[in-house]
Amino acid sequence: MTPRIVVCAANKWGDVIVLGARHFDSLMHSHIKRLPSLPTSPAEWEQGFVDQHGVFMDRREALQVAINAGQIGRYRPKTNPDYQLFSEDLY
Repeated sequence: MTPRIVVCAANKWGDVIVLGARHFDSLMHSHIKRLPSLPTSPAEWEQGFVDQHGVFMDRREALQVAINAGQIGRYRPKTNPDYQLFSEDLY
């Protein structure tokens, strides 16, 4: 069985998940703008990541998945805070 890995940044609002290379990057903003009923303020979204199966994970769960998959520290040391994953920790 393939190990679970973190694939990309994701923001969740209700049942809606938008994806991007980083949280609120230009790609994510372009998706949000196309759905006018969605909030545009980052404070209103739950920030997290998705795995290779499209499953949303909050920052804490994503950190554990990334550690287990050996994704942390490949390209740079882990950033602070040390209990949450940030896209900068992956690439």
